[in-house]
Amino acid sequence: MKVALIFATDGSHCEDVVLAPFRSPNFAAGLRNGKIDLVIVTVVPDDAAPAPEPVAASLRCRRHELAALLAAERPQAIQTFGPELGLAAIWPIAAQAGVPIAHCVSCWRAAGETARSPQVSSLAASRAKRASRHVAALIGTSRAAIGGLMTEGYFANAGFSIVVPPPVERAADAVNAPAGRATNPVFGVYDPCASADLVDFVSRAIELTGRRNALVVRIAMATPLPAAPAPIAIVPAGSIEDFLATIDVLAVPAYDDAIAAPLIAALRAGKSVIVPDPSGAAELIEYGRHGLMFCAGSAYHFANAVDLISQSWSQRPVLLADGGPAIARTHPGAVAHSFAAVYERLASPDPHAMPREPSHG
Repeated sequence: MKVALIFATDGSHCEDVVLAPFRSPNFAAGLRNGKIDLVIVTVVPDDAAPAPEPVAASLRCRRHELAALLAAERPQAIQTFGPELGLAAIWPIAAQAGVPIAHCVSCWRAAGETARSPQVSSLAASRAKRASRHVAALIGTSRAAIGGLMTEGYFANAGFSIVVPPPVERAADAVNAPAGRATNPVFGVYDPCASADLVDFVSRAIELTGRRNALVVRIAMATPLPAAPAPIAIVPAGSIEDFLATIDVLAVPAYDDAIAAPLIAALRAGKSVIVPDPSGAAELIEYGRHGLMFCAGSAYHFANAVDLISQSWSQRPVLLADGGPAIARTHPGAVAHSFAAVYERLASPDPHAMPREPSHG
């Protein structure tokens, strides 16, 4: 079965890094092992530089060239990746191929705020919702992300949906035994795309704990700030494994799917975690076993989670359950198997194979 994977972002690093796992060689190999013949297409703006010659099954085209490319490749299904507003112009073009379209609903940074932002006009949102009617199936990394979009009127004709995590390249590695336990936990945030706003959020939460002088917090980011209020230390975002070796608890103040890799690495290393809910992290973490969840965007609830782990740190064990099932679900081969099953279902000649009510599984 031939499937075209279409990637469409604004070209920014923080958007591309969210989708990078779905471009990985191991994910592509997993699809090919499932007898999926891939055509990988990156759609660039019409005013971008001329597209280079195709390399293997990877193609790059401008938006106005997409229809001709799909006509030449003749896929049996199309899979789209990217922010929904940006795909408003892509879905109608893809629909001209006359084959079913599946869309991957990813978790984007501050997705909720973006959807309600005054910068997003109601006309642009309406256009995206109309265009999303071409989508026949949804593959999402979070139930909350899928449900939020459908509640707003997206994907009215989607016959079914499933939830799978993003693939993580190191998920197959053996789980590391946790090192010696520190007297007081060191909290760490690994977020290459972190901004000054995230640092301010963490600082407000620390203040709310009333224990600013008793906590140790490290934030790894790509462009470190000149300074941060104590007890926060800003460090370069290098190796995830090296960073985890310096902390005891991985905290995730803001989640997008690019954070799945540090999260799985933390589980492999036997670290406790703090993650926002709703988010894709909530699909991987079992509350009270691997770590704690807090109400996304709430510094108060984030502070409560930090305080709870700090106060109970002397008790053994504290939130160190085996993360094996979550790790296994993010293996690129396992994720690819779920995607391939969706394509087979879309290609089924039995129309009853796609129920009208969305189902998760």
